[in-house]
Amino acid sequence: MKNLIYTLFLFASLACANTPINENSSGVPVSVSDVHIGVVGERIVRAIQHNMELNPVIQFEIMARPDFNVIHTVSITQVTIGNEKLSFKNSGGAFVEDIQIKDDHVSIKIDYFYLNGGSTLLSCSLPVKGDYFAEIKCSKK
Repeated sequence: MKNLIYTLFLFASLACANTPINENSSGVPVSVSDVHIGVVGERIVRAIQHNMELNPVIQFEIMARPDFNVIHTVSITQVTIGNEKLSFKNSGGAFVEDIQIKDDHVSIKIDYFYLNGGSTLLSCSLPVKGDYFAEIKCSKK
């Protein structure tokens, strides 16, 4: 089991590279701050957390086993709560506090700071429906 987790982490670190790799580089973009990997049903789910000040996006991928081909990708740059759109880029800051890959969804906690001042903690759920992600749902805590 430890070998599987290590292999998945290594694969995740290398696979999220989107720039050419030179001999002095790990290939991981400088904005990536954390990678979470879990199994949901028969699929591997990977959450790629970026430094939100450098690249305000959270990426999610569903991969097939055993070859780790990416089946579906979602990039979250904003969330909607009611009629309010909360953009990570156009905010006073949006910081991922926690990501957990559960049995049928990904749970995300985001500390969101408004441009005008004030903040709110967002609790979000990204459902995993087999080979694709359903729409993210968020609420204020």
